[in-house]
Amino acid sequence: MLPRLATTLAVCALVACSGATPKSTAPPPTSVDAQLAAGAQTFADKCAVCHGAAGEGGKKAPALIGPKALSDYKAAKDVFAYAKDNMPPDHPGSLGDQDYWNIVAFLLNKNGTTLSTPLNAANGGSVGTGR
Repeated sequence: MLPRLATTLAVCALVACSGATPKSTAPPPTSVDAQLAAGAQTFADKCAVCHGAAGEGGKKAPALIGPKALSDYKAAKDVFAYAKDNMPPDHPGSLGDQDYWNIVAFLLNKNGTTLSTPLNAANGGSVGTGR
């Protein structure tokens, strides 16, 4: 029993000291409204500090909501890929995939895109950004 406890404590210490941030395990949304609510919350928690509370952008980061927002992207999957590879800047890819999809759905909705089903990898290539 004692060797097992020592091994468990050693593994926990390594993880804690590695600085690794566990990825979120947000469950898949049951509806578009649930996805938008989850995306709004994650945006407020993780993105607003740089992109502004209303996604208006600022000195640190571009606007994500507004007339010119997301204009470099054709489809939701493109926004997802960029966000996952680059955001947040201090820990790129540190959110779970579902969190990124939720944020993208929230942003597209705020930019005038109406979703009929929750956004995900299966449909992200066919949902345009409206730009």
